[in-house]
Amino acid sequence: MEKMREITGIFCFLLFAVMGSGQLVDRIVAVVNEEIITLTDLRIAGAFGLGFAIPGEKAELSRRDLLNRMIDRKLVAQQAPEDMLIEEEDIRARKMEIEKEMGAPPYKDALKRFGMEAADLDGFIREEIVCRRIVNRRFSRGAVISLEDIEAYYQNQYLPAQRESGKDLRPLTEILNEIEEALKRKRIEKQLQEWLGDLKEKSDIRIHEER
Repeated sequence: MEKMREITGIFCFLLFAVMGSGQLVDRIVAVVNEEIITLTDLRIAGAFGLGFAIPGEKAELSRRDLLNRMIDRKLVAQQAPEDMLIEEEDIRARKMEIEKEMGAPPYKDALKRFGMEAADLDGFIREEIVCRRIVNRRFSRGAVISLEDIEAYYQNQYLPAQRESGKDLRPLTEILNEIEEALKRKRIEKQLQEWLGDLKEKSDIRIHEER
């Protein structure tokens, strides 16, 4: 706790020094078990699509939702075993994926806007990979979807929704894999949220609201 006060005190001193010069560069937005999340961290995560999400999820997040995801990411990353190794090749591959998703010019513009080199993203990407591996290891094997689950979803949800919208009805054999993946993501998300809720109860989390 004393270490936390010391870190926060130093950060605040620097922040007020910058404010005194008329330019605000950063501030603390949350502290998760003595790990700080800054406003710049939040902006970088948003700009490069590095908010923590379950595998396969694609979503635009509000700033508050993004902060909540980053808190979740810190909590999950803090559960990583000391011997978990993230290869540099994995980081490079993820970086190339981000550049491809954003497009080269916007990617380079974002780096320039934050005064960053591509290598400065490595810490964010490493933490993201750690989180996804932990989630996969913890939940993927338990997210087994039975044929009965798939058939029930097809009969009770897919068919009524398609009929109501007037869309064509596809046979179950044609969309079986799609339904299985959707149900698996939903089950993992439920299990993940329950686990995160347990972690939050045991953690010291402080959110600094914007004034």
